[in-house]
Amino acid sequence: MTTAFRGGVDVGGTKIQAVVTGRGGKVLGEARRGTPRAGGPEQVAEDIALALPETDRLAALAAHPRIGERSPEQHGGDREVLAKLARLNEEYERRFGFAFVVFVNGRPREELLPVLQTRLGRTREQELDTGLRELCAIARDRWTRTT
Repeated sequence: MTTAFRGGVDVGGTKIQAVVTGRGGKVLGEARRGTPRAGGPEQVAEDIALALPETDRLAALAAHPRIGERSPEQHGGDREVLAKLARLNEEYERRFGFAFVVFVNGRPREELLPVLQTRLGRTREQELDTGLRELCAIARDRWTRTT
């Protein structure tokens, strides 16, 4: 048997509220944030993403490829750097329970090693928030390059 999930987002003048419901309309998770006063639609979209329940934020992060793995945006690289990234990715995922996400923005992979090492010293909540903000920065960059 499958469970039908439904989500909703209310964007108002003072708050953004997100909710996910399951069978029979039972509320499974909800969150609320203030509506941003600056930053335009991109900031509102980021705040909506940050207001989602943790399970949805984790699902968004899980959709992103690991840093250092082959993807349309990531290819090539020094074997030693790739091995270090793989080891640090595994450590990060063991520590936090989700994938490391960073807006690469054209930086070579070796420049990402200290970023990943620094972020390993943070709390899970800080990393969940940072990872989602980084994912939003990636989406914002792709959107602005195509419009």
